[in-house]
Amino acid sequence: MIRRISRTVLQFFGVLILGLAIVAAAGLWRLSAGPISLAFLTPYFETALSPEDGSMTIQLNDTVLTWAGWDRSLEIDLKGARVLGGDGTLIAEVPELSLSLNGAALLEGDLVPQSLSIFGPSLRLVRLADGSLKIGQIAGQQVKPGTADALLDKLLSAQSTQEHDTKERAGFLTKLEIVAGDLFLEDQRMGVTWHAPQANATLMREPDGIRALATLNVQAGSRLATLDLTGNYSFADGRSSLAASFTDMDLRKLAEISPGFKFLGPFALPAGGRITAELARGGEVQSLTFDMSGKKGKIALPAPFASEIKLDSIKTKGRYDKSTGNLEIAELSVDLGKDGRIILPTFGRHALPLRKATLKGRYLTDFGLLEITGLNADLDGPALQGKAVIQGIGTQPSFSVNARLANLPMRTLPGYWPKSLMPFHRNWFLQNISGGSVTEIRTRISGKWQGQKGLALTGFNSELDFKDWAIDYLPPL
Repeated sequence: MIRRISRTVLQFFGVLILGLAIVAAAGLWRLSAGPISLAFLTPYFETALSPEDGSMTIQLNDTVLTWAGWDRSLEIDLKGARVLGGDGTLIAEVPELSLSLNGAALLEGDLVPQSLSIFGPSLRLVRLADGSLKIGQIAGQQVKPGTADALLDKLLSAQSTQEHDTKERAGFLTKLEIVAGDLFLEDQRMGVTWHAPQANATLMREPDGIRALATLNVQAGSRLATLDLTGNYSFADGRSSLAASFTDMDLRKLAEISPGFKFLGPFALPAGGRITAELARGGEVQSLTFDMSGKKGKIALPAPFASEIKLDSIKTKGRYDKSTGNLEIAELSVDLGKDGRIILPTFGRHALPLRKATLKGRYLTDFGLLEITGLNADLDGPALQGKAVIQGIGTQPSFSVNARLANLPMRTLPGYWPKSLMPFHRNWFLQNISGGSVTEIRTRISGKWQGQKGLALTGFNSELDFKDWAIDYLPPL
């Protein structure tokens, strides 16, 4: 008797499993042939995505179940999403959304989105003058609230995802993804706007904050630079950290982002590297670290040089701290190539040979003070070392320089001594001294740039060591 009942139960479950397998196989076969419309679920998803306060309404054309193969899960695609404002006006249209559902809510018979992917949206990320952030769809030149804005608000909410509340369906959202979006980044405080076509971004809510990943192709001037971004946002204090790796970025565009990059303003060349930043609540940059390098470009030197030179390469790394206004330049190296020269307009546009130069120091942005603690330059043979302090950058700067020049052959002296700099002494040297070399020159010089009046020297002292000179004291005797 018991054996017969056991056999019957086993047969029942065997037939049930076989039936389920046949239904599943039939379902998968049907899915593999193409998407299945679930139009009867559309009103439920419209309710699930629409904010409870009635500020906007989501309308959908269709709900579709798709399957992309054995290595992918079933996906629910929402077709033809339209975002309507509280007054019924059209705010935005999104061709396609894809979402997954919260399992706990689904067991209670409620459709609650857990992750959402938005395909091909046009979005504008704006930092307003007060430092606050706004996200919306593009509508002419205005920033209008849209689905991304509302969903990001929910994603940034610290509401626990463990407690099911049907009145806050979007509070279950733990992942928001933008695929192939057309993104505009606008900073109204700094007056900077960047365009990032084909942007991909993912935001994931974790217990203590938000983690973000993004790949952007940024239109920076005439170039399309690639940026890989990672970031973290803290619920506790609203602070954020951001790391960006980039290639082919115009350094002048970086100079527009923060005072920490102001020194890069004259550098017109593409570069790559990595930047990390710490941001306060509202997106204000608190600190920056950077390590960048670039090739083939030019630099526009400020007064008193007021000239443009070509570069073969550049490398720079350092750190900026907003609390002190201190920019530490751990390294700034430039390579001008074998024919490199720097033009000195103040001295009759004298062309000074310069092949390579490396400096380190610091720039106090609040005071316009640049302190060069170490300078090494290759002047096509002679080697220059020095230190300098330049104060009043951006107005009429004053300067103080201590320099040492070594290994200068006398036959090359005209190329390093401008005609307009102490012309009497220059002519005497060139006419009365020949042969040999200057083994070392030690110079201390100070002065001030006076705009149209040019450079005014306030102090000059120089000492030199030489060897093998032929000196003609009383020409022509």
